[in-house]
Amino acid sequence: MIALPTAAQLPRPLYRSLREAIVQSIRDGRLRPGDRLPTERDLARGCGVSRITVRAALAGLARDKLVARRTRIGTIITQDAARGDGDV
Repeated sequence: MIALPTAAQLPRPLYRSLREAIVQSIRDGRLRPGDRLPTERDLARGCGVSRITVRAALAGLARDKLVARRTRIGTIITQDAARGDGDV
């Protein structure tokens, strides 16, 4: 599972810090290809940030092809993340 920092532990900007926390979880093997991330709402609550902050972090991860976002399915860690093909 992701080691989620709280908003008080995150330096600004928050979305970059959240993104890096997820990337670190991928590097450490806590998140593996095919794993589904918590919902935006659950991530926001767990980190004490807004859903907009979570969306920005997830959008960056999707842009780097580390996650795939699917409507009604969720956000999934991709094979590219495991290979390091994205910007990890």
